[in-house]
Amino acid sequence: MVRPPAEHRFLGLDRRTFAPALAVIAVALLWAVVMPLINRSVAYDDPVEPGDVIQLAPGITFTPAEGWNVESGLRVGDETRSGQQGEAAHLSYQGVSFTVTPGPFSGEPEELLAQLDKVFSATATKEAFTVGTDHEAVTTDHGEQGVVASYSGASKSGVIAAFVIGGTGLSITAFGPESSMREALDDIADMIASVRGEAEGGDEG
Repeated sequence: MVRPPAEHRFLGLDRRTFAPALAVIAVALLWAVVMPLINRSVAYDDPVEPGDVIQLAPGITFTPAEGWNVESGLRVGDETRSGQQGEAAHLSYQGVSFTVTPGPFSGEPEELLAQLDKVFSATATKEAFTVGTDHEAVTTDHGEQGVVASYSGASKSGVIAAFVIGGTGLSITAFGPESSMREALDDIADMIASVRGEAEGGDEG
């Protein structure tokens, strides 16, 4: 990766990517920190059915695991009054939370992961987490390139992945009690592997 000029660096990161990353980071913070508090008091019953596909942004989708609850997200084929073509998705299963947050981003997946790490690590809440230093490259079943790492918090553990597809950054977080995470790991891996980007006209990106 090319190191950015000194005048564009801050804490080792390229400042030019900060503004595009704010939307991704802001929504990711909402789901990882705020929404779990709300979800504890609200019951949802919208299980994933065979054939369901979640639309994250125009041309960007993933396949949720059957049996998980869709707490927020837009299924392919759903119609909305605003005509929007995607949104953040939040699923849950036996105490495990799985969230995919899309937003404009012009950098590399490793840069997005680094920025998410700094922001989340600085949040002074019991749900704040620290991303591990071992980042691994990951390729989805459809050829999308990203990075994945483990993370830990005060009482939970999880994984975080970052992808950049056609100018859209994806922050993927999954966390929960360790015992529940072990049971859900196969589903989580399958959902990450199902991330897919398509160019206009339906060709894979």
